[in-house]
Amino acid sequence: MNKLTRSVFTLVLAMALALPVFTGCGGKPSATPAEQDLPQILDDAVSAVENAGSYKFVIETDSSFAVNTDSEEEDMSATMNITGTANLDDSEMQISYDMNLSGYLFEDEEGLEAFHGEIYILADWTYKKTDMPGDDQWIKIASDVSFDQYNVIVIELTLLELPENIEFIGFENFDGSECYVVKVIANPENTETWFYNHQMTANAIYWPEVEPYAGELAFTVWVDTDTSLIKKMDASMLIDFDDPADVPDFDTMTLDVAMVLSDYNKPVTITLPDEARDAEEVTV
Repeated sequence: MNKLTRSVFTLVLAMALALPVFTGCGGKPSATPAEQDLPQILDDAVSAVENAGSYKFVIETDSSFAVNTDSEEEDMSATMNITGTANLDDSEMQISYDMNLSGYLFEDEEGLEAFHGEIYILADWTYKKTDMPGDDQWIKIASDVSFDQYNVIVIELTLLELPENIEFIGFENFDGSECYVVKVIANPENTETWFYNHQMTANAIYWPEVEPYAGELAFTVWVDTDTSLIKKMDASMLIDFDDPADVPDFDTMTLDVAMVLSDYNKPVTITLPDEARDAEEVTV
């Protein structure tokens, strides 16, 4: 496995622990919200999700790269589909994910093209398993930090704080509920954080190399007009290396994340599978 492959693979695994969120909407208001009210609508939406007792989430990530090899340009992509349940009242979370990788870097890496993983965060332990070669046994890791540092939904929502701009797009029905739809341009610091959370080459490319070529990070957020809960959130970024001298391995990078939240504040029980109860303890 060459250096670039290892870099991609490292972030593939990191992505398995880092991900996003959303919820539902109510009756259509009689008037378009005033521009000065948009920051409060966004703040209330983030607070409503953070204060929820439970929810389910689906996250779809799609990262594609045009990679410069010695002889030609090759395409590479990575997609991850994540489903999960969060019990915030008891600081518990269950995540299932499926990763699919394609491109020349993975053609000779048997078992890396597609794999499935499970993560359970319960009390003082985090349990993990994937079906990758050599990594198909349950392990457990002591949770020595707060639950919020593992909560991928909260991590994603903090990137909406102190935005550069908020624009009202309109009203839209989503999942049977009426929602505000707003476009949020992230500030530079949060844009950098989002890039490291979602790009697939964290060990190979650093933000100062990428920033001159990166477009703005735009979130589209669907907010329930009755409950203020976030129903859906999409984000995307295009990085076009028109002069790739600083980053010679890449021509373009496209990063897309789509997230949906549902079943807020419904009773949930997260149970560790029987086969995970004898997981090997690992120190990281």
